[in-house]
Amino acid sequence: MLKMLKAIRALRGMTQEDLARRAGVSRQVIASIEAGRHRDPRLSTLERIANALDLKVYDLLRLMNELERQYGRDGEGEAR
Repeated sequence: MLKMLKAIRALRGMTQEDLARRAGVSRQVIASIEAGRHRDPRLSTLERIANALDLKVYDLLRLMNELERQYGRDGEGEAR
């Protein structure tokens, strides 16, 4: 589900660097989450990312879950 962060970030017109800077985390953290390698980020990290996207953590997770359901785990599948 966290891999959907890339789609949300892209919809906001942000690069990984932009999001990382606004969230106060490294670009590597963002890249790792988007690639599915960082599957259990700290709540504080999710809060920073959500705030940088002008969302609450709950809304960020709900949106990522909805995108995954519609487009598949990679975000490249067909809408269901």
